[in-house]
Amino acid sequence: MSDTLVIRADASRELGTGHVMRCLALAQAWMARGGGVCWAATAMPEALTARLAREGIFARMIDPKLDALATSALADEAGAGWIIVDGYRFDGSYERALGHRVLAWDDDVHTDHSACALVLNQNIHATASMYPTVVPERVLAGLSFAQLRREFWPLRTWKRTHPATARRLLITMGGSDPTATTRRLVDAIAGRTGLDVTVVIGSAARFDPLLLAAVERAKFRLVTDPPSMPELMAQADLALAAGGSTSWELAFMGLPSLVVTLADNQRPVAEALGSAGVAVTLGWHASLDFAQVADTVRALAGDLERRNQMSALGRALVDGNGGARVLDAMKTAA
Repeated sequence: MSDTLVIRADASRELGTGHVMRCLALAQAWMARGGGVCWAATAMPEALTARLAREGIFARMIDPKLDALATSALADEAGAGWIIVDGYRFDGSYERALGHRVLAWDDDVHTDHSACALVLNQNIHATASMYPTVVPERVLAGLSFAQLRREFWPLRTWKRTHPATARRLLITMGGSDPTATTRRLVDAIAGRTGLDVTVVIGSAARFDPLLLAAVERAKFRLVTDPPSMPELMAQADLALAAGGSTSWELAFMGLPSLVVTLADNQRPVAEALGSAGVAVTLGWHASLDFAQVADTVRALAGDLERRNQMSALGRALVDGNGGARVLDAMKTAA
């Protein structure tokens, strides 16, 4: 198997940053085994480009009209054995046009993936049967394949201690938050829970003057593009989060969470988290009863038994070894 990997994933305020961050986690696992990574993108915020560069990964911006051709050419140039594609617009014809061994990340079965060597769906509700046109052995499904970035790896044996009453709340709606849900949650929580609140936003959201004003009014702590999410999660007693990839980080950290659904593809994730007892599901962002949100946060803050149960269930679901399992599957498939 070649020691070079090509990743094709974009990020923007509209697309969010989830694709890039989970691909980064897989890239870090690859590099930890001595491999190199090339990245192809048509859209990438400057902060994320700089983040990749700090990892030794340099993003090459390609012409969207020549996407598959340019990505394939980059793989040829690098002598790459694999191309990882992560994005809802990459269909079967795109994957075939790459002409290389492909691992496709797919949360919602948006194409048949007949040209792929492997399909990856790290969600709690994922099963191989969701992909009837793909041989089951080629589907990597479920939380055993959840990707965690390198900063989480040292915490595999860390144990959380819960206070009798939660004191610190972490709010994070992802790297871009195009729905402006963070601001509305800040207004809903302010003065109603008695908690010490840290609000995390990505670089794409930091220019929202209404959000900045809301955080200042509430006297909450604001952190933009934190260098260490594990540190913030370890310091918190509760999290109010979107139902995306952050859910697996919170589960790994044993941090009880309340989940807001920001996009259609997050609905099954939020429902499964609630059914598993790992999180409290608050529902669709546009339909939130914000007074009820504050009440629900307060109730969970005072329920030590439930928080202990949620923490144990989350840690049992995500063990932090998903990257190694994916790389082992790639090695076998090669």
